[in-house]
Amino acid sequence: MTDRIVSFLMLATARAMTMALTAAATDTSSTNAVPVPLHGVGDSLADNRHVHQWIANEAHTYFTNEVEGADLSAWLGTLAGSFEDHDNNLLEGVRDEDQAGENPAAPGSTYSLLPYTEHFCAGADGSELDDGLLSYPAAVTRAVWYWDNYAKPNYPANRAASFYYLGHVAHLVADMTVPAHVHNDDHIFSEPYEDAIAANGWFHLWYYGCTSNDLAVAWLQPLSVDYADLRALIQRTANYTEDYDSRDSSGDVSLGAAPFDPGDYLGTWHRPAEVSRFGGMRSEELTITADDLMPYAIRRVADLYRLFYRQVDATPPDVAMLYPESGDPSHPTVRGTLAPLALAAAAADSQSGIVRRGYRFAWRRQEAAGDWTEWQMIATSPTPPSAVFTPTTDAGLYAFRVLAENGGGAVATSAVTYMRIVLPIPEAPLLHIAVACPRLYVVSWDSSSGHLYSVDHSASLVSQTLSRWSISASNLPATPPLNTFTDRVADAPVRFYRVRADLMDR
Repeated sequence: MTDRIVSFLMLATARAMTMALTAAATDTSSTNAVPVPLHGVGDSLADNRHVHQWIANEAHTYFTNEVEGADLSAWLGTLAGSFEDHDNNLLEGVRDEDQAGENPAAPGSTYSLLPYTEHFCAGADGSELDDGLLSYPAAVTRAVWYWDNYAKPNYPANRAASFYYLGHVAHLVADMTVPAHVHNDDHIFSEPYEDAIAANGWFHLWYYGCTSNDLAVAWLQPLSVDYADLRALIQRTANYTEDYDSRDSSGDVSLGAAPFDPGDYLGTWHRPAEVSRFGGMRSEELTITADDLMPYAIRRVADLYRLFYRQVDATPPDVAMLYPESGDPSHPTVRGTLAPLALAAAAADSQSGIVRRGYRFAWRRQEAAGDWTEWQMIATSPTPPSAVFTPTTDAGLYAFRVLAENGGGAVATSAVTYMRIVLPIPEAPLLHIAVACPRLYVVSWDSSSGHLYSVDHSASLVSQTLSRWSISASNLPATPPLNTFTDRVADAPVRFYRVRADLMDR
């Protein structure tokens, strides 16, 4: 992959950007923002520089592969549609965050005219997260402003507005995966990493599910739902990114710090020690950065979608067992074998959807005395919502339930359903009779679990007076594969035996 990224000549110094931004910010009468070739929102789909919209769209793919049925999909919009002016979908909000006059700030204000001035921070340690570019507010400040005043309050009454402003937040989160943005490294005309990613549409190489450079492992990681709030997500995102150098600033690792471990992300591709700003960033170094931070950007924006639902959808999902289906222990679903069986369940949440890998099945069994065993978990199958359950060696009454999780992390447990496993009674158990001594007969027979046996005896099978059957033993539990009963005989030179089998009542 080292030949797929090229460096671009820096066209202006950081001082030039500072002067241009300051001049534009103080000219409140201006209606046109300074023309800045930003990190990929593009002017049209054809110019192939729509990196921010693409990241948000790939994050949606990641999210929907982890969570099914969320209403985000209905308000996502399209990449082509993000260049239109409807203010009613997430991808348009992502693009508009870089456009003058496309945010709810006061008309003529600096943020209205130059929104990208508030897309930076000095890092993620201590107060760095709140230290923005020049004297402008930091990205986290603007993100929380959207979050608290527009994205969350509009949900669910005005989903179009809610997801539109969530798109603005998604843009700011993605900026926290660009080293220049977390080092307050101004770049009015050029920034090597951003330019390389956008050049010739190369950002498409890091699509969700790509397997190059062993990135397949990255997509197997579940999305996080443990953030305390939006600020915590942005802080964790920036902390990982600031390990890398940008064009004009050294990263934390270059300054002697250990690489940051976010704890919820497998950083196999995190190699900031191999990237240096000194001497200019080579294409190999930009590739190392992109192999790490492009998938990371997609992951953190997908995490943002889960965090959004966590804060707006506290209602647990609807969940039910589909098999076994009976909820009545006195009339359970009946099965005639101890072979493994496929449990099935269903769950739904019309707002935040259902976590595909969030189903947790459990079972327990009723003992002979009527007491129930403790609940035990069952491993979910590779194709949820199902699980394969292998009964114990006993027939009897079993109970099942399932837990499901919605996209926001709220969980619910289904009602309990029941199954009775009834094994067929052998038509004619094979009897074996042995004489241990003249007055001690040993009777043995093939047995099956889930049955109780009775042994009867008779002195004759012919004489009407002698062929009455008497009980030698009753309610003998099965000890498969063979049951044995020893009969002590007082005085009976001839004795016949039979064995009766009954179902064990659980």
